[in-house]
Parts: sequence; structure tokens; C-alpha cells
Amino acid sequence: MNLELRVGGEIDLDCPKCKLNLAHTILAMVDGEPVKVRCNTCGYEHKVRKSRNIPKGSGLRARKSRPSGPAEAEATWKRLLDEAGPIPRKRYNMYESYEKGDLIDHPAFGVGIVTNYFSGNKIEVGFRSGPKVLVHNYKG
Repeated sequence: MNLELRVGGEIDLDCPKCKLNLAHTILAMVDGEPVKVRCNTCGYEHKVRKSRNIPKGSGLRARKSRPSGPAEAEATWKRLLDEAGPIPRKRYNMYESYEKGDLIDHPAFGVGIVTNYFSGNKIEVGFRSGPKVLVHNYKG
């Protein structure tokens, strides 16, 4: 599936600060290619290094966009919490392992629920502001 890259969209890139390949939000584009991004994990803004990240013009690592607005994201988050019921929260730590359905408390994003797994050590967590991809079970 070839998803179109756009400002505000997400893309997997190497974060020079985290030293991991993580989800980034596209901040600026030139000629249809991302040139500036912000790491969704640590918030670090940096230029895109094409040779180390994505092939020019491929769009292969683009992500599906988030819910269309804050109201939709919050409604989805509330629905996920209601479905989960009363379960204890775990404080988020990238070195801990989480399972689908775990309720986590993230220092920046607040309370969220694990909704999906990605290859390797990434999980998708539904937060009030929308879904985020986080690292878990990190052995580095």
C-alpha cells in the first residue's frame, strides 16, 4: 500500500536523539519529500537524512493518518477506556513489556491503552490526543 506523504502525516525514520527507528510527524516538505520532522517519542525536531531513512519518492514508510480531529480522537480514546473496564494503570517505561489492552500512564501523553503491536518492539497506544507508536521491551 503506497500512502501519500503530507505535512502532519507520520513516517518511520531514524531519530538521532533516541538512536532508534521511530514514528515521526512530518513538519515540512519540499517537492513532495519530507525535509523536517519531529520524533513522536522524544519531541526532537530534525532534518531528514535521505540516504539513511527513505528512498526518494517511495512513500513506502508513510503511516495511516490519525483521526480527523481532536473530537474524534477523544471519542475513540473514551470508547477504548470504557471497553477496557477498571484495570490498573502501569507507568510507561520503554524497557517494560506491555500487552494489548494494558492501560499505561505516559508522562507526556497521559493515560492510554495498548491497541496494537508492530514488528519488533513497537506498540500502538490510544491516547486522548490520538494514537501514538511507542517503544516497549527495549533491550538497548
